[in-house]
Amino acid sequence: MTGFVLLVPHYLSDTEFPLAAVAALESVSAATGLIFPTDRLREEGREFVGKIDEQVTTSEELARLVHTLEERHDAYMEGNPLSSPLTDEYGAVPSADEIAAELEKFLATRRPSDEDQD
Repeated sequence: MTGFVLLVPHYLSDTEFPLAAVAALESVSAATGLIFPTDRLREEGREFVGKIDEQVTTSEELARLVHTLEERHDAYMEGNPLSSPLTDEYGAVPSADEIAAELEKFLATRRPSDEDQD
């Protein structure tokens, strides 16, 4: 079983945030190898972010609020040693060879289950 966490800013949680759907689909794709069409969602996401940027640039109070929230998020991510389970401590995604080696290591240490002893 696999679970996913999507970090969506709370000030966007009551909206239809297309880039959150893109992130979810990318996570599912990375875990399963399935490919989903995301072009429309990406375009809607760019439009959505453009509207937010426009609102933030026209309101000093809103700009301060978003800046404060972003600083808090950055501080949280800085203190979080596992910012993404798919990356190493430097933010790099492992190569296919590294993933294969890790899988081989896992399989080598696995105890046979009742199903394996037919």
